[in-house]
Amino acid sequence: MEARADIAIRRACAGFGVDFEEALRLIRNADGLDNEQIAQRNIILSAVDNLVDFAVVEEYHMADDMAELEEALTEEEAEDMEDEDWFNFYLPVFSKFHDQYMRTENMDIEYAMIVAAYLSTIRNDTTLMYMTQGDERVRPWHLQYEGFTAPKSMFPAWLIPPIEHNCRCYLVEDTSTVIASIQASVIPEMPDWFNRTFKESVALGGRIFSDEHPYFQVDERHVGRLNAIANRLKAKYLKDGEGE
Repeated sequence: MEARADIAIRRACAGFGVDFEEALRLIRNADGLDNEQIAQRNIILSAVDNLVDFAVVEEYHMADDMAELEEALTEEEAEDMEDEDWFNFYLPVFSKFHDQYMRTENMDIEYAMIVAAYLSTIRNDTTLMYMTQGDERVRPWHLQYEGFTAPKSMFPAWLIPPIEHNCRCYLVEDTSTVIASIQASVIPEMPDWFNRTFKESVALGGRIFSDEHPYFQVDERHVGRLNAIANRLKAKYLKDGEGE
């Protein structure tokens, strides 16, 4: 869990354009920060808080999949397994989480922080336009919002990229039609089909992966233990020297 959290947070720092150690110094000491640094600190804190929680429940589900796989073995089969046999037995689960899921998640984390870094540098009254890459890979439900404009202060969190796994959409400043866009654009409601994993935005102090991500659906009996693990891991990042 700690290793997964560390990888995720380092990818977040890379996306945000800050050195990992610099990010730790920033979140551990709030004294004497200017407005820009305060905004950066809030985003990094939100990312760390979310990604530690995410890492804990991700590995919880991976362990659950491993246990489910093991249940298919007879007692005799389990007794005959050597270390190498166990490794090969669990390899499909490791590959699914590490090679498939985590690769996509890491790209989503980094891109969310790239967008957050950009938005942290512009004023709240800046008008933004939602854009897609405009090629054959663009998903139709992303394309339908292309050209939507609104001030940063009113821009819906669920339309701040990434809005789905492997999202390539982006935001640009709309300087040519500022007045018209503010008057004409109606802030859309989040549709029922939208992937609510991305209903929040770390750029606005929200989460990269919301509480509606499937990983956060855990057995109620295990919630307290998982929270305790997450809090212990968070202390490593939030309190200088603790847990290191």
